[in-house]
Amino acid sequence: MFGFGGSTEEKMEHLVQKKEWDKLKKKYLYSDANTRISLAKACSEDNSDESVNIVLAILEGDEEDVKLAALSALGKIGTDHVTSTLQLLLAKVPSENSKLHDAVLDTLHQIRNKK
Repeated sequence: MFGFGGSTEEKMEHLVQKKEWDKLKKKYLYSDANTRISLAKACSEDNSDESVNIVLAILEGDEEDVKLAALSALGKIGTDHVTSTLQLLLAKVPSENSKLHDAVLDTLHQIRNKK
């Protein structure tokens, strides 16, 4: 077989559906910011521990846009297990960065209010 064609986003979505976590990490986790943003979005479609772990690794990046994408994904798939990580991030966010600060608070709220 020749593999799965399509855009990078489609390839990521396909690998998420097939639960190919190692391939996702090796190929995309340490890529450029736009690729990591796409990876966070792809992982937001699967609420497994492995998907959450990839998004948490993405959250460790320095770029604000990457962090915001990871937070958005965690709002969809995160569980109570990630709240301590989010609270630590909240404590580290400079007070003048209201966009990131508010995004962390929103994500915590989304996770705590899941039914």
